[in-house]
Amino acid sequence: MPIALRIDVLASLVAAASLSAACAGDPPPPPVAASPTAAKEGAPPEENHWGPQSPQPKWFEEKVPCPEGAKLVGQLPPKGNVVECVDPMGHPNGLSSVWFPNGHEGTMTEYKNGTRHGRWMHWLHNHVLVEGTFKEGRRDGDWKYWFDDVTGFDLDARYNRAYNQNNYVVEHYNNGLLVKTTHFKDGKPVD
Repeated sequence: MPIALRIDVLASLVAAASLSAACAGDPPPPPVAASPTAAKEGAPPEENHWGPQSPQPKWFEEKVPCPEGAKLVGQLPPKGNVVECVDPMGHPNGLSSVWFPNGHEGTMTEYKNGTRHGRWMHWLHNHVLVEGTFKEGRRDGDWKYWFDDVTGFDLDARYNRAYNQNNYVVEHYNNGLLVKTTHFKDGKPVD
């Protein structure tokens, strides 16, 4: 399955889960930051324990995290898995972050009036796997992947930051159309 199709499927599933969570009944209370000492109090952390492993910016901790007219809803793991800005109609407007049940991976999506528009990032175990930009719901500009459709998720890239910085794939989009794909090895294009 091509990278682009895998990312579209993942982004669509995450966006649907995010929207459905935001529209289900009363919005949950604002996010509460996880206690940095929670892991030290009691038993050692389990796989589903949330910690500061996400490389995404902590946008939801900003003084004004949402655009004018939108409000912050959701909860951080372990109490929830979605934190996002929504407009009065319940549509995402601003940033939205989703963590999967184990709390270690997820996505960050930027929305404008319910449509993906702006930054998009997917990470796993403290390492960014995909990052790019949407423009009016379509991929636009450079999308960087630390895996490809031959090797799948590249374990070397995930666990070695020096390797990660030099070995990746860049897809260039123009208004949703894939224009060029370039593989980088040791920091140099190989195709």
